[in-house]
Amino acid sequence: MSDLANSYAKWVNIKYRRKGTLFMRPFKRKRIEDDFQLCWAFWYIHRNPLHHHYTNDWAGWNYSSYQTYISSKPTVLKTKYFIDFFGGLERLKAHHQLQAEDYVLSLVGIE
Repeated sequence: MSDLANSYAKWVNIKYRRKGTLFMRPFKRKRIEDDFQLCWAFWYIHRNPLHHHYTNDWAGWNYSSYQTYISSKPTVLKTKYFIDFFGGLERLKAHHQLQAEDYVLSLVGIE
């Protein structure tokens, strides 16, 4: 299947004089320039299940790295950097909770 998909993609790219993948849209990337952007990107990743309506409980979403950050279980994820960045685990949790409350209020049109 992989060979078939690759061959088809090459054919379409040659025929229509285009480049890139056919089956997935390209993602955008943006350089993180300061601590505010880093903080926002960290929250953005954790709020995605809520934003895309996979769950109403973003903090309890089992497939999020947030669970790893608030857990004391061993992990290969380097959690210390962001825990220290926020000034400790409780401040990280508080930040996310405030962001979640603001986000939910913005969904219902309350600023």
